[in-house]
This record gives sequence, C-alpha cells and structure tokens, in this order.
Amino acid sequence: MKKEISFVRLLSIIAILLLTVIMAVTSTFAWYPRTSSETDEMRIFRDRRSLTVVGHGKKEITTYIGANDNGHVTYDEVLSASNRVIPHNDENIYYFKTVITESGNGGAAPVSLYVDSIKASTATIQIGLTGPEKTYKAYPVASGYASDICIEDNIIVESNGSVEVYWFINYTGTTELQIGNFYYFYN
Repeated sequence: MKKEISFVRLLSIIAILLLTVIMAVTSTFAWYPRTSSETDEMRIFRDRRSLTVVGHGKKEITTYIGANDNGHVTYDEVLSASNRVIPHNDENIYYFKTVITESGNGGAAPVSLYVDSIKASTATIQIGLTGPEKTYKAYPVASGYASDICIEDNIIVESNGSVEVYWFINYTGTTELQIGNFYYFYN
C-alpha cells in the first residue's frame, strides 16, 4: 500500500512539473523571429477621387458655401467643379457645409472626408470643424498649396442616409481661396 501511495505521489509530481514546463514554454514561444526593426523605403498610396465615389453603395459629396449674416450662417450656393474660387472677404472666415449622401443601399460605413488641395497665399491655413464634432487645426501651405487635408474622419454614413459636416477655413491671406476636389476613404 505504501508503494502505491509513493508511486502515485511520484507520478503526480512529474505531471505537475510537466504541466508547468508546458505552460511556461507555450506562453513565451514566438512563431516569428525577434529581429530588430529596419528602415525600408516607404510607399504611400494616395487615391484621389472627386464628387462621386462608388464603393459600399454609392456616395456623393456635395459642398455648400456659407454666408455669415450677423452671426447666422446660411448655406445656399453649391461649390461646383467649375466654381472652386472663393473671393477674399474682410472677415477672413469662409464657411462650408459638406453633405455625404449614400444612395446605393450599400450599408452603413465609416468614411473620412478629404480635400486634395487648397490654394492660399499664406504660410498656414486653419480649418475648424463645428459639426459633427468640434476641432481646429493648422495646415502648412507649401508652394501656394495645402495638400491632402483631412476635414473629418470616422463619419458613419448610414445606408440610404446622409451626413452633414459643418466646417470653416480661417484664412488671413489677401488673394482668393481656391478649394480642390473632395474625396473620401473607407476606414
């Protein structure tokens, strides 16, 4: 009887040690070699599309120019492909409303709204967002253009729905402002 108890005890100790070794090895094992990071040539993908992009359904981007009347901004004029030059105003603030409409029953999708370029005569322009969130950011102007500007990111566009993005540009330059093409990326 005493031999049976010592054999069972020895077998349980071996099983516990084997289980401990297996747990320690498998939790620290890596399938990939641990090499130091190396700097390689970076490749940047830029996809520029304007006004209508087909992906998850059909989304159209329409931007309206706002006019400030004593603190009340109205958006009546559409910023069309042929009308991208905004004359200089004394207020130095230019208001816009961009509507992203999904009309192809493609389902809800998060997107980011971009403008490919803004022509300006200053070193920086400031873009503020008043809806759906509130942000304010400065963008550098190089060779007369600010490029690839993210107006808003992570906008959820519902199936057969639309989202309105209210934004403005604070521009202290003396020449007119020229807005480039709008495009978006799926997040």
